[in-house]
Amino acid sequence: MGFGVAGAVLTRYHFSTFDFGTHPPLPLEYPATMPADLHHKPTSSYLLTSLMDVCMIAIFNTGVEDRNFYYLSGIEEPCKGVVVSGRKPVVLASPLESGIAERYARTLVYRSRSEFWKLFGELVGDSVVGVNFRRLTVKTFNVLKKKGFRLGDASAWLSRKRAVKSREEISKIRKACRIASRSIEEFRELIRPGVKELELKAELERIAVEKGAEGFAFETIVASGPRSAIPHATASGRRLRQGDAVVVDFGPTYRMYASDITRSFSLGCSREFNETYEKVLEAQGVVVRKLEEGVSVREIREAAEKLVGKLAHSLGHGVGLDVHEAPSFTRGKLKRGMVLTVEPGIYKGFGVRVEDVFVVGGKLLTSAPKELDFAVV
Repeated sequence: MGFGVAGAVLTRYHFSTFDFGTHPPLPLEYPATMPADLHHKPTSSYLLTSLMDVCMIAIFNTGVEDRNFYYLSGIEEPCKGVVVSGRKPVVLASPLESGIAERYARTLVYRSRSEFWKLFGELVGDSVVGVNFRRLTVKTFNVLKKKGFRLGDASAWLSRKRAVKSREEISKIRKACRIASRSIEEFRELIRPGVKELELKAELERIAVEKGAEGFAFETIVASGPRSAIPHATASGRRLRQGDAVVVDFGPTYRMYASDITRSFSLGCSREFNETYEKVLEAQGVVVRKLEEGVSVREIREAAEKLVGKLAHSLGHGVGLDVHEAPSFTRGKLKRGMVLTVEPGIYKGFGVRVEDVFVVGGKLLTSAPKELDFAVV
């Protein structure tokens, strides 16, 4: 119960602040996205000032899910509402959701829109409020504008803050990864010719729920034969055949935190599969040995591509409340406490991908076997 989040108390943070009087019309996308120049040009004429002191953040987890809501409120199960986080978080929730929110945070219940905006106004007063423009809907933005609230874009700050995990967060991710790993081990025995991909998906998820999964972070992938060469193929009615490669990728969740694991299998022994699999494992090992604080992610990516060639998809990604979050393998340097996947893959008529979750410093959170003997069924 509670945060368990590093830096959860918010006092005087700096965000770009927008002047509603001069701001251009938003694109009618859902959720709303702010024009890129407003994020990166503090001298823009649209800014009220280049830097403003923001003493609270408001996250609207209403129409579009924003998992920063869980980060700031400490809520550990699905819940709709708005969290206003200053020195302590306060959740605004309807009677339908208040029973959940009250278990984790101070909660104010509203029974109408007008009552919600009255409570919200009392909480924020005339403060500049940081919001997440990456998930804020056009409708909510327009209401905030009409009511005269002063907003700052806190999206980049939230992303950076969440990239480095607290001990409590790592503990939850480790539990989710343990469920994923043990499920994959048991699931292996079900892989055989004649079974449908969809049947395997259902069985894998059933096993994970029995082991404690509270949900799944994304659509479970079971892709066989030529479909295994499609990195994000979802399960289909195709039946497995002898000689198929099979890629299995899934992410059980625990207390809102995600896992993400991929294992590749071969129905029978194949020299081509074996060689490809060993090359992928070698690439993952090279990357893992470089997962240290201060190392450039570009250097890591280039080392992997020397072994497997140009990657068809990202080498990995951050994992936390979202299954894809900061950091990425595109730019920047690693920091202690970051949690990310390493998932090199080769796709050439069939696919082979191996994915595990690590904490920067080399700590492995997923533990399912990945030796070639385990991969060949």
